[in-house]
Amino acid sequence: MRSTALIVITTAIIFLLLSCEKKMTYEQAIKRSYGKEVSFSWNKKYVQEDITVFESEVLQTPIKIVSYIDKSLCDPCFAKYLYGAGELMKKFPTDSVKFFCIVASRTEERLRECTKGFNSKSCIVIDDIEDSFIAVNSLERHSAFCRTFLLDANNRIILTGDVMRQSNLQKLYIERIEELIKNGGTLNVKHPRKAKLKNKE
Repeated sequence: MRSTALIVITTAIIFLLLSCEKKMTYEQAIKRSYGKEVSFSWNKKYVQEDITVFESEVLQTPIKIVSYIDKSLCDPCFAKYLYGAGELMKKFPTDSVKFFCIVASRTEERLRECTKGFNSKSCIVIDDIEDSFIAVNSLERHSAFCRTFLLDANNRIILTGDVMRQSNLQKLYIERIEELIKNGGTLNVKHPRKAKLKNKE
């Protein structure tokens, strides 16, 4: 009887400790992410076959939107997501801006079905083969909506938030991308929080 009670109590304590590792709030994710460099060094496969040959060239695109698509987004929704991303990218020069959709937890057949008929030079679909993108970039505590980023020419995060699933962010993303294009891929602004503190002084 005592051993059963001990097992129940131990299990409850472990569960409580694990539940403390909650997802960060949106504001925390923005603060933690700003200025952080996103690494592209993980095991991946480009879904569009012609892209593979030009990987180094594609990754040198000065401005990038990187969006991690997990299994919570169903296949038809992902196909619509891709279409929307392709439409957004039509606003910008293809040599300046690319949208990277990093996809996890889908079989190759499902990925091919989702991307069937999708043809965009500005929207690149990447299969995260070992689901390692999240671990490499320490994004475990970021929620699905906080795993999309606007990156500058140094792969540093300028904005956080899913531009395709949060329509209120589109205007801000477009404005920042236009600024980045004018400045050759970098912004001449400091961290927004630091700028506000300086103005108060």
